[in-house]
Amino acid sequence: MSVINFILLYCTSFQLLFFLLRFDVEKECSKIDEDGKEKTLVNNKAHLSKIETRLDTAGLTEKEKDFLATREKEKGNEAFNSGDYEEAVKYYTRSLSVLPTVVAYNNRAQAELKLQNWNSAFQDCEKVLELDPGNVKALLRRATTYKHQNKLPEAVEDLSKVLDIEPDNELAKKALSEVERDLKNSAAASKTQTKGKRMVIQEVENSEDESGKDSERRHEDGSGDKSKTFFIFWLCKILSFLYDELVYQIFYSFTL
Repeated sequence: MSVINFILLYCTSFQLLFFLLRFDVEKECSKIDEDGKEKTLVNNKAHLSKIETRLDTAGLTEKEKDFLATREKEKGNEAFNSGDYEEAVKYYTRSLSVLPTVVAYNNRAQAELKLQNWNSAFQDCEKVLELDPGNVKALLRRATTYKHQNKLPEAVEDLSKVLDIEPDNELAKKALSEVERDLKNSAAASKTQTKGKRMVIQEVENSEDESGKDSERRHEDGSGDKSKTFFIFWLCKILSFLYDELVYQIFYSFTL
């Protein structure tokens, strides 16, 4: 084999080794990104813990309280619009500590729904409806909490009230249709207990299959890493051999 061929083979092998090792570098970079995200999350939680949920209103006039409550509510709106629902809840709570209002309770209920805190959202809706029994937003949001807590008849009742007040409310129409469908499905399922048991057994069997597949995937992933390490080891051995042979060929060509 000529010296040029050896050089080409050596370079190709080296490029292959670099390509394989590059994946490890990218993996480490992704870990750095994940660590950065975790640190950001920790910092956000630390920031939230520093926000006091109650404000001292001693000595303030009603006008000053109204101004302060509105300012805190607007901060909550900004946090909500940016997707920071936990911070929004904090600021709405601050606003309510100064001056309880229908708007602040309603807004906090919506933020709690985003966080899937169904009971907290329900309590805020109750407060709104105590102050304003026909509040459409509160009825819609309370219906949402009922639905997620599987209290379907109560959800139907609230949605029906909304449609009594606003017959053309498309959101209420759609939600009512979904809840009534869930009610029918629930009633049909309860009639055939045996069929329901079979469904549960089938779900358990499927979950076992999926867990088995997950374990197989983990096993395959582990074997893949071992194969990669084994391949890199032998590639290094080959590169070392090629390097020695290349040096020999170059030396031999110069001695001719």
